[in-house]
Amino acid sequence: TIVGDVSEARALQAVAATLGAIPARARTSHIRPNAPVVRFPRPMPPPITVRHDGPPDKAIVSLTWPLFVWTPERSRDSKVIDLLSLLVSDRLTTDIRERLGSSYSPRANISLDPGGDEGSLMVDIQTNPGAAAQVNTEVRRIAAQLAAGDFTAADLERARRPLLDFGASRQLGNEWWVQTLNGSWAHPDQLADANRWSDYSAITLDELRAAARRYLSAEPLTITVLPRTGAPAAAAAPTPAASPATPRPATPRARGRAGRR
Repeated sequence: TIVGDVSEARALQAVAATLGAIPARARTSHIRPNAPVVRFPRPMPPPITVRHDGPPDKAIVSLTWPLFVWTPERSRDSKVIDLLSLLVSDRLTTDIRERLGSSYSPRANISLDPGGDEGSLMVDIQTNPGAAAQVNTEVRRIAAQLAAGDFTAADLERARRPLLDFGASRQLGNEWWVQTLNGSWAHPDQLADANRWSDYSAITLDELRAAARRYLSAEPLTITVLPRTGAPAAAAAPTPAASPATPRPATPRARGRAGRR
């Protein structure tokens, strides 16, 4: 994959004189048919607390909700999950950063990659040990709100706007071209997906509510990382959903591509 200020003729000439000069080899698949894949346990284990030996004022609260095993046919489902992650991130910013001041950049991250692993939506927040239990409670409250469909069409549009803005400008820089073209010979869905950016505009409020209900109503895998000395371990229980806060725009994520080997 060559991306940059180079003509097609010059790129072909450069490749022909270097990689193209290497004797041809038979294409061999290195994918292991018995490669292990990730599956989350059902039911989830009780909340897990681990200790670190780093700075005593640092803690991490991690909650992970299982999604589905990615396939090219689930492209639209993946886009719905993209929007759901941005909606979660908006609420995290409003509640945990702005209202509580417990973390600088709380975000939701999505893992939906080829290879057969079960996808996930993870909220991984760095905070201080004294706020860990409260952050846990707040994340669960946000998830309960969204699972109950407690968001509006305006909330959807606010979450959707960063993706649409990115779609309008993505072709102006090299990063998107590299990500889209690299490996596209093995994953042609990357090219097809790049031509379906308008799908984000067509996702409905009902689709987003159905996804939130299906995935965020489940019990998450909960891990709290605390310093070895200092704050006690405390796992917060879910609380009833409150009225939704006003979300703020978030930036779109970039889905990685990795073969199972």
